Amino acid sequence: MASRLIVFLLSTQFCYFMMGILVYLGVGQIHGFIESMSNNQISSWFYTILGVGFVLISFYKPKKGMESRFLEWLPKQVSISGMIILGIIVFAIEFTTALPYFYSILLMDRLAFNTGLSISILLGYNVLMVLPSILLLFIYILFGGWTQNKLEKLRTQLVKAPLSSVLVGVAVIGAVLFNIGIRGILS
Repeated sequence: MASRLIVFLLSTQFCYFMMGILVYLGVGQIHGFIESMSNNQISSWFYTILGVGFVLISFYKPKKGMESRFLEWLPKQVSISGMIILGIIVFAIEFTTALPYFYSILLMDRLAFNTGLSISILLGYNVLMVLPSILLLFIYILFGGWTQNKLEKLRTQLVKAPLSSVLVGVAVIGAVLFNIGIRGILS
């Protein structure tokens, strides 16, 4: 599990770091794109529509055999390549809300830092962004047996829980995403 988590974190942070370098080196051309993205509220509409979709999905009444098919769909383990793909997908979703990251890059450009210092700052920014996940990984490595037992018990409880409780969770996530999106649209 630890190696797959490290691969996931590295793939996500690599995408952010490369995007940061590309934005920094082409900051003039990309500045207009970022401004138009925030003015058009693309990410706010994305979150609003996704939230509404999740809330609507939560009203679905599962049939009798649906629960067992849903549980069979959940993977027992994920491959390394699956974690890389998941990292890229997470980056693609988070990318729409990374405006503070882009504005920090624009600020470095406005302050006329040299390229080496700017890339070092980007690297430090990415390390700080992933630091909580790395700390959780170290806790898992240090207390692996105990943590693994707790996670297995949690997984067992989730598998035993009816699908309707999962749908309640989907509704809550949908409501949160809708709230984020609507606030962005109204601001």
